This record gives sequence, C-alpha cells and structure tokens, in this order.
Amino acid sequence: MSQPNNTLPQDQRHWIQFLGALGALTYLPKNSPASINAEGELGSLAHIDTEVAFVTIGARVSRGLFIMTALLFFWAIPAFLWLATLFIASDWMFGVVGCLAISVLASWFCYIIIRTDLFRVAEGLVLLNRKQGVLVAANPLADPRKPLRERFVVWRWADCQFATERVAGGQTFHLRAVQLNAQGEVQQAVLLGAMLPTEQTAQAVYELMRRYMAHDDAGLPRKIRLAPAGRLSLFEALKHSFLTYIIQVNERGLPNWSWPAIALFYAALGAGIAVGLPFVLGKVAAELTAVYMKFPPDFVPRTGKRIPGVTVIPAQCSILPAWEKAFYTLAMLAGVGVWVKIGLYVASLVA
Repeated sequence: MSQPNNTLPQDQRHWIQFLGALGALTYLPKNSPASINAEGELGSLAHIDTEVAFVTIGARVSRGLFIMTALLFFWAIPAFLWLATLFIASDWMFGVVGCLAISVLASWFCYIIIRTDLFRVAEGLVLLNRKQGVLVAANPLADPRKPLRERFVVWRWADCQFATERVAGGQTFHLRAVQLNAQGEVQQAVLLGAMLPTEQTAQAVYELMRRYMAHDDAGLPRKIRLAPAGRLSLFEALKHSFLTYIIQVNERGLPNWSWPAIALFYAALGAGIAVGLPFVLGKVAAELTAVYMKFPPDFVPRTGKRIPGVTVIPAQCSILPAWEKAFYTLAMLAGVGVWVKIGLYVASLVA
C-alpha cells in the first residue's frame, strides 16, 4: 500500500489560521489505497447508484444549541419587566429605566443567537458524479445572493488532492478535497467529512469515495448504510439527535442490545428529553425552519441504477414505529410539565 504524501503545503488561508484548532493537512494517495477498509456502515452517504453518490459531510447534532442557550437567558426578560413594574409602583424611575434596558438587551441577545440556528441548510452534501469524473460541493466562500450554480464549485476528481486534518486537539478529524494553485499552494479546500472520530475512519471514508470514483465496484463494501438527508420531521429530528448519533442502531432502528437494556436506555432517554426540553424545542425549531439543500438540476443524472452486489440500507432515522413516536410525545409533554413548574417557582422567587 502506498504511504500518504505529507510533503505538500498546509492550508494557510487566514480563516484557517484564525480558528487555530485545525492541524496540518495529511495528504492521502490518489491512485492507490489509502486504507485497507472502505467504510460503508458509518452512514457517510445519503445516496449511491451507478452514476452519482451524495456524501454527507457532517453531523447536524449541534443544530439547536444556540436556541437552547437563548432559552436559558430568556428568563431575564420577564423577570426584569416584573421588577420594572415594582419600581414604577415605588416611583423609582432609575430602577424602571435600568430594568427596561436590561430586558431590551436580553431580548436582542436572544434574538441574535436564536437566528444563528434558524433557516440554515438542512444538511451539507457533496455530489460525486463518477460518470463525468467530477466533485460538486457548496462553495464556503460564495455569496449566498448569487444564482444557484455560482454557489457551488465543480472540480475534476483527478485534479484534486485529498487530505485528513486534525481538529480540536486531535479529538476528531476532517476529510478535505483540496485545490492547489500553480505554485503548489492551497488555493481552496472543501469538506468531504467532518468530525470523524479517528484518522483511520477518515481514511476509510475517503477510500470508499476513491473506489467509487475509480469504478471499483468489486472493492466497495457489500453493505452501505445511508445517512438521512433533507429536512427532518419532528420525530426524525428527535431520534437523529438523541439516538443515532450516540449509539449505532440496527435495521429495526434499535440498539443491538437485550430488551431490558433497551428499555432502561429509553427510560433514561425520556427523562433526559423532559429535563432538557429547551434543547429539544431548539432542535425542533431549527429543523422545521431548515432550508433543503439543492444542487442545480443538470448536476444530477437521473439514469443511475443499483450497483450490483451492494446492498443499500435505508437511512436509520426513517425507522419510526408508532410506539417510538408515542414515547417522544410523552417525553416532551412531561418536559412541558417540568418546565412549567420551574417557571412558576422562579416567578414566585421574583415576586
């Protein structure tokens, strides 16, 4: 097996330097195996056929965190408005103005960070068109007001370099496609995979893409598990956030455990959803406002067929029996009760 080529230059764009948490690029071989494994069970593809594959570049588990943060500060708005009414009764106008100012600032702060989680693209996808030998990815530097076609980069697979990149002190890894300029310096890079748990996993995900683009169907995994794409429904958002990103599930949508262990896990999960209802509401709001990512129609061939010998397993979070929907509904209703009591208790303290 060829050894990765580490001699190419690192990505020196200003925003990379500013982040500071991204390590050096470790370049991977282009025309020989990067790994003995081609990862098919990780859920790194949203679609695959004989002509095109959609690569899911990153998890959406963080979506909703900003809304949760805003809800944690939201209590300050009614609390200080209530205090303002008390100061009005005591004719202390300085206290009234101060409380109103704090309420306005808290409202502005909550609005700003809530907006961060709303109306974002529903997923990050990269299109691999092996019939034409090109890679299509959203251009992170593009102006979102431009026409749809101009918001994407279209690179020939053969012209790209591919590299892993250490993230956050070596805890996770990114997988990137890189374009070099005439001087051999990094001109632009796009993500092919984000927050992968190990460098070996990143190499295996790349190897899956490399074999696919090389038409090496015999070298592909015999089973490829798809990941969800597009806007998630309410229950899909809940399951995808709290189960399938934490624990791998089987074709029934359940962990590979005994039934007593599964029941105990769901009991703990229900309690967690009830207590963490602000995050749950943030997740739901973020998903319901998400913008579905679309490629220009002429980028996506319609004639692809199933790859012989490869079993494609549907996206895991689409497996939602009636009992599981009832479970998430009851957990959220319990959360409403918990947080109403917390709100009444806080209001009594303020009063």
